[in-house]
Amino acid sequence: MINPHEHLQFIADNVEAFAKADQELTASESWKSAIKAVEMDHSSQTSMAGKEMDAFSSNAYRQWCNDHAKAKKIYTELKLKIELAKLSIEVFRTIEASNRNADRTLK
Repeated sequence: MINPHEHLQFIADNVEAFAKADQELTASESWKSAIKAVEMDHSSQTSMAGKEMDAFSSNAYRQWCNDHAKAKKIYTELKLKIELAKLSIEVFRTIEASNRNADRTLK
């Protein structure tokens, strides 16, 4: 049997963690351009394409990619768990409504 109170409590318990994950993902996304610009500035290449190639192959950019992937994973997992809790509550509500209708029909 679905316990909607447990699902509501899960959502309430994870609000702060979800907000933090969203904040970290947003911060990570904003650093991408800054890292690329700094790395392009340090490049010895003369063409923009060469500078961009150096920036994307830099250790700093690779580290950003790894950190961003981790932040995205945490955010997505929490988001999907919260959505699953919401859907479970909706299923509970649907079952309860069906049971009430069945009770009225049988009386």
